[in-house]
Amino acid sequence: MVKTCSLQDVVTNQLDARATSSQWLAGIVGENPSKYAKSPSIWNPVLQAIGLDAFYSPFDVASANLAAFVEAVRQDQRMKGFSVTMPYKTAIIPLLDELDGRAKSIGAVNVVVRRKDGRLVGANTDGSGGLASLTTPLSAEGEPFIRQLQGSRVLLIGSGGAGKALAWYLAEAIGAGTLYVANRSRSSGDELCRSIRSVNPTAVYVESNAIGITARKVDLVVNATTVGQSGVRLLTEGRVICLEPYSPLVNSNPAQVRAAAGQDPRSVYEACYRDSLLDIQNNNLRSASLMTQVPASVRFLDIVYSPLETTLLRQARLSGHQTLNGKGMNICQAADALFHWVFQSHFEEAGRYETTTYRSIVERMCSVW
Repeated sequence: MVKTCSLQDVVTNQLDARATSSQWLAGIVGENPSKYAKSPSIWNPVLQAIGLDAFYSPFDVASANLAAFVEAVRQDQRMKGFSVTMPYKTAIIPLLDELDGRAKSIGAVNVVVRRKDGRLVGANTDGSGGLASLTTPLSAEGEPFIRQLQGSRVLLIGSGGAGKALAWYLAEAIGAGTLYVANRSRSSGDELCRSIRSVNPTAVYVESNAIGITARKVDLVVNATTVGQSGVRLLTEGRVICLEPYSPLVNSNPAQVRAAAGQDPRSVYEACYRDSLLDIQNNNLRSASLMTQVPASVRFLDIVYSPLETTLLRQARLSGHQTLNGKGMNICQAADALFHWVFQSHFEEAGRYETTTYRSIVERMCSVW
C-alpha cells in the first residue's frame, strides 16, 4: 500500500491529520478547493453520523500534477473516491479507466470512484443535483423552486463541465420546451447543442452578446459559469483574476493581477478590484439595465454558492425576480455522489442502500450547511 503521504507530495495544501489516521479517505480535487469548497463541511458530518471511519479532504492540485494525483489515488487502497471541481471536470477524463454512460454523454466528470482493484470510474451528479434543486424542496416544509419544467423555455449560460451536465438533464426535463445555450466560445456552445439534440432537438446556441435579449423570452435563466464566484482564478505566470463582482449577463474583462506566493489574500482582492473597477462598473450597470427589461415572471438560478447571493442574483432579486442559489444543487449532487457512488458499497453491505438513508443524508447536509 502506498502511504497517504504520496498524496501530500502532489497537493499544495497541508492535509489534515485525519487524512492519514482514518480507515477510509475521500475528497475533492480542484485548483484550490481548500480555499472555497463547501463539500468537506457537509460530507464529514454525514460520514461521522453514519459511523464510518472515513475523512473527506480538499486536495489542491496544480494542473501539472493532476496525472500524478490520479496515480496516487489509484495506488492508495484507503481511497474510496473523490469529487472533481473546476477546472478539471473534463481534463481528468483521459486519466480514468472508465466512464459511466451519462458521464460519457455529458463529457464531464464530477465524481470518481476507486474500485477495489484500483480502477477509477468517472460519473457525473451535477445534472441530477441541479435538476433536483429546482424541482424538489430540500426540507419537507419547503416548496419547489419550479413545480414543472415540462414545456419550459430555459437559457443556460456556460458550457463547461457543470453546464454540460445541466444541459443534458434540462434538455430531457423540458420536453417540448426550448433550451438556449449561451457561451463565450461559439465552438463549445455549438458542440454542446449538437450533442444534446439527440434528446431535445430544440437546443439553440446564443451568442454571449445576445444573453440579455434571450433572457426576456424564457421562463428560467441558469448561470453555470464561475462568474460571480468568490475567490480568485489562477492563470499562468503567477497571475490571477477575480470574477466575484461580475454578472454573467454581460461580457467582462477583469484585470490580470500578479500574485506572489504567500501574499495576503486581502491585498490580492484589493488589487483585482482596483484594477478592474471601470470594467466592473460597466458590467454591473449594463447587467442591471438588462435585468429591468426581463419580465418579473422569469426565474434565476445561479449554481454558485459562494457567495450565497451573487451579483446576478442580487440584481434579479432587487428587480422583482425569484432567485435560487447553488446551495441546493451542491447538496443534492454531493448526496448523490456520496450515496450512489463513493460509499455505495458500504451502504449495500450494511443493508442501508435505501431511499430513507438517502433522504437522511440530504437532511443532514442541509442542517450543517
